[in-house]
Amino acid sequence: MGWHYESLLITPEQLPSLLIATAAGNSEAASTVNAVCEWFTSMRSRKRGNGFLCLTCDDEFLASKPPRAIVVMTPMFPDQQHQPTVVSGVCRRCYEVKCMPDFEQYLVEAARMIIPDATIESTRRHQ
Repeated sequence: MGWHYESLLITPEQLPSLLIATAAGNSEAASTVNAVCEWFTSMRSRKRGNGFLCLTCDDEFLASKPPRAIVVMTPMFPDQQHQPTVVSGVCRRCYEVKCMPDFEQYLVEAARMIIPDATIESTRRHQ
């Protein structure tokens, strides 16, 4: 059985809504905020040459050079066998050139770096 993840793309413009949902008691929003805060805390302590890299390129993130967006992938059905939440930054170039034209395709390519047989099952409805 394959592992199933839910994925979010979080930009600075979306943070107020995420924080409001957290303050209102939304546990999923709170878990996402916690994962992102842990990622940023760790990123801020890293030095050049040991920083986190963009999800799909070698751009390095440091306290002085944060990502344009964050991708958060969480297990849909968490249990002891599922891997933990995956958090990664996306640089400005990848965000604009790769991510924005087709987030689902971008996510498949990024996920396949971690999970070679990854596929995307979209829950969005097209009209």
